[in-house]
Amino acid sequence: TLRALAWCRRHGRRLVVMSELTPWSEPMLSRLQRLLHRRVARRADGFVVFGSQGMERLARLGVPRDHVEVSIQSADLSGFPAAGPRRSAGPMRVLSVGRLVPDKNLVGLVEAFAEVGFTAGEAELELWGTGPLDVELTGLAEQLGVPLRLHGYTSPGDLPAIYRDADAFALVSTYEPFGVAVREAAAAGLPLICSVRAGAAGDVAVDGENALLVDPTVRAAIAAALRRLVREPELRERLADG
Repeated sequence: TLRALAWCRRHGRRLVVMSELTPWSEPMLSRLQRLLHRRVARRADGFVVFGSQGMERLARLGVPRDHVEVSIQSADLSGFPAAGPRRSAGPMRVLSVGRLVPDKNLVGLVEAFAEVGFTAGEAELELWGTGPLDVELTGLAEQLGVPLRLHGYTSPGDLPAIYRDADAFALVSTYEPFGVAVREAAAAGLPLICSVRAGAAGDVAVDGENALLVDPTVRAAIAAALRRLVREPELRERLADG
């Protein structure tokens, strides 16, 4: 970025920087990185960010809001028309799609599911994705008595049908620059549980409109959101229509 800035100054060109960082990114940056970002913030001519959280971070660095363009992170939603009525048979299916890595907080999601204490056949958790936590998640679900279906990898072309067969979607990451899966779930008309630390929160997942936003570090908050979505059909319907 500094080389690009120097080149732009030499050639009389403007520098526009694209950033996926949010206020939640700060603890992950070194002191040197933070100093560099403040330096660039004062000198760049403009920024493109993926959501309003990115704009908030740049505002804290002193970047005028009219120097920032919000461009919601793209996703291929052509196969995700709103699915209409959800499944009626069997337990309510709570879906999560993503890599099985610590940042996704899937251990916390399984533990929160167990904390609710759903009755047999009331709800089940469905995960699609691969990663190093697959064995741990399977063992944890068995230990806690959580009905978990862990499917592994699926091709992008199969995702619309997977969303269409679900009743609600949960993304409870402790860090998520944006969260394309949230865009997909919203496009499929699913009610959402979304981490406040996801970049999509506030833009795609709007609290009380189509989503329940939760603090991913508070397991009781995730459990409360799960309980509400499973046991309050009027809420599910309202969020699905949001």
